[in-house]
Amino acid sequence: MSRQGVAKVNTYVCQIALSVADLERTVKFYRSVFGFFDAGGTTSFRKKIPEYVQGIKGLASNTHWLQDNDKKFQLEFFQFRNVAKPPIPDDWKPYDIGMTRFAVEVKDLDQTLAKAKQHFARSVSEPVLIEDKRYATIRDIDGVLIEVKESPETVNGSCPTKVVGVAYSVQDLEKFLSNMEKGLLLKKNQSLFVDKHPLLGIKNAQCKVEILDGHKCWIEVSQYVSPTPKPSRDGMLLTDIGLSHIAVSCGSAEEFGEWYNEHVVKVLRPNNLKPMKTGKLNMLMYSKDQWGFVYETIYMSKVIGKVFGFDEQRGWRKVAIKICDIVGL
Repeated sequence: MSRQGVAKVNTYVCQIALSVADLERTVKFYRSVFGFFDAGGTTSFRKKIPEYVQGIKGLASNTHWLQDNDKKFQLEFFQFRNVAKPPIPDDWKPYDIGMTRFAVEVKDLDQTLAKAKQHFARSVSEPVLIEDKRYATIRDIDGVLIEVKESPETVNGSCPTKVVGVAYSVQDLEKFLSNMEKGLLLKKNQSLFVDKHPLLGIKNAQCKVEILDGHKCWIEVSQYVSPTPKPSRDGMLLTDIGLSHIAVSCGSAEEFGEWYNEHVVKVLRPNNLKPMKTGKLNMLMYSKDQWGFVYETIYMSKVIGKVFGFDEQRGWRKVAIKICDIVGL
């Protein structure tokens, strides 16, 4: 498709994905602590499509989706089968190389922290005040770090929690940002920056920090000089327990074609040059950068999205996903 085919491609973060040790237990934790809506799940990712898209031979997973009040966004939880799934190291620090945390805003911080303790969070911090707002951290049952901000005025709707951000610690800030800007078409917005070091317990930090605007989620990117970050786990596979990757989407199949061919392929390292397609209903491919960070680039029509976790599974959607589970993808 030529550049004249689409006037402007608008991309946005549509998903944060996690690899988990126990899918049922993790989904229960996030629903109980944060009140996320259940958007269903599938066992269908077990045949040719996962290998082609996710780039790992023999890959299969049980998958589940949760949502806040935004129907264009989901948390995706994978419990991978038949592959090694290294846990988060016991000595992991929130400045070590990798995806380091994701962030939520909640209506009631004290209630959220109490629920986290009740449902066996690995750790729950005491609240701290940053820019006149109360913050705390929770490490979930696998050790994933969650930044929690009390912000009742911005959490609208019946879900008491809103996903708002995700953070990376990287080896080369400028090159990483270039990939995000040129490949994923996300733009810097330093007005979103808030210094979280008092919350994270990182003393005497020396680092460069930039913020990208993913529309639904800000993306904080840091390069630490001090403390010295440990390198990422070998290969940073998306199957390693913890934060796995983000997914970035756009508004139409035409936009996806322009974006993928003119930007993603030229900047990142797609697992295959041709994305998986279901006509103009769904287009999808995973990519890696030179350090091993994984990105999912995706377009889903509303019909496909309603089946695969961007709405509650009921009625015909539930029938459709059951058929997929039986047949496999």
